[in-house]
Amino acid sequence: MTALLSVGAWAADDVTLSTDFIVYDWNGGGGSYYSNSNTLYVEKWASNGWEFYTSRPISTTEFSGVTIDYESAYRVVLVITYEGGTKQESEWLTTTEPTTITIPFEHEGIVREVKFKSYNYDDNDKDGGNIVFNSVKLNGISGALEAYPTSNLTLPMNKMKDPGWGATYDSENQTITISENSWSGWLLNLPISTKYYKGIRFTLTQAPASEGSIKIDYDEGDDVWISTDAYAGGGTISYDFTGDRNITQIIFNGPDWSSIDKSSRIYGISTCYIEPKPITATVSALKWATYGVNAPINYSATSGLKAYIAYVDGEKVKLTAVSNVPANTAVILYADVNTNTEYTLTPTAEATDNVSANELKISDGTVKGDESGTIYVLANGDDGVGFYLVENGSAITAGKAYLKVSDDPEPGARQFIGFGDDNEITGIDSLTPALSKGEEVYYDLQGRRVAQPTKGLYIVNGKKVIIK
Repeated sequence: MTALLSVGAWAADDVTLSTDFIVYDWNGGGGSYYSNSNTLYVEKWASNGWEFYTSRPISTTEFSGVTIDYESAYRVVLVITYEGGTKQESEWLTTTEPTTITIPFEHEGIVREVKFKSYNYDDNDKDGGNIVFNSVKLNGISGALEAYPTSNLTLPMNKMKDPGWGATYDSENQTITISENSWSGWLLNLPISTKYYKGIRFTLTQAPASEGSIKIDYDEGDDVWISTDAYAGGGTISYDFTGDRNITQIIFNGPDWSSIDKSSRIYGISTCYIEPKPITATVSALKWATYGVNAPINYSATSGLKAYIAYVDGEKVKLTAVSNVPANTAVILYADVNTNTEYTLTPTAEATDNVSANELKISDGTVKGDESGTIYVLANGDDGVGFYLVENGSAITAGKAYLKVSDDPEPGARQFIGFGDDNEITGIDSLTPALSKGEEVYYDLQGRRVAQPTKGLYIVNGKKVIIK
């Protein structure tokens, strides 16, 4: 039995937020972090922590909240900021005892900041606060579909960093002036994965006439230097990422120590954004696949591809064609192809189709066939394409769709559930082997197919049959 395409992609483990990327309020004057004692100090009115403006979106469909493992805390609050400005605040954290707390996300959408803040302006105590923490983690949702980006990720100019000397930013003219052995650009607090993003695009209004460069760092220690010498009068630079890895830093450089011309380099930046890869699905020569993704998809916009939701009706699986499907919905795909074919999918702003009848579920890797014989997966086997019973204890790979048939009058008796004859699907007859007149398939009460039944009780076409 050969299983078909898996569903979507899956959330990884919890993500520990690196202390290397703590952002301090007041341009660095609002706090400090001491790595030898794991202590974060927060000045009055300030908020220090992590900003996610320059990484792939932190979606509440993928992460459930924040867990803080800390040794002690004095007068700090965790503030979670969502896209659009909505804020969520924890209770005051003040304790001398080791503590672990989990703060669930209270709002849906994209999380943009996770920061600790101290006293408000009306507090009399001006000492600020602190927290000694072992780790701060984003809690991944087990089996949740990953948050595929569907729009360009703009790198905001006011989030650029520099090593603390030799670089200045003119916000009015959007220019960066960088002196010898210095740089300025974006440190990515959560790496940008080339799994999701295609490349980076710069629109420059000016660049150094010589020895100008943009450096892109990968997490494997590799880097790429892009010369800007040809863009002194402005222009657009496009660079496509390579390999399956993470981008950790994107910076503009000044002259190095060996340069003859040690004058500062000036870059004018109109825009800079990271372009996401298209969302795709692959259908093999078997013509059928299961699929799902975190974004709402207009499947009808993809030529040659059809999408269906599925549910069990008596002895058969019924399929209903759908077009605009909500995010995180597993569907069955059909395409009349003779080889593996990749289709580009179209995200949609509105998912209007009613998918409430859909009984397809998505395995997170922990789903297994049970003693009751209720779990079925889409596969191509002896009886053609349809849903086959999963053996007791056999795990379904994370990402595969399955049906749970809990109302079967004889659980485990059916090894195969085919598609109903009244489904309006082109090509289904050619995929399901037709039985000749009088030909029947027998299963014993343990669900095993019997080639030559003798006397006893069997299941034939979902019904009990006694052979005397």
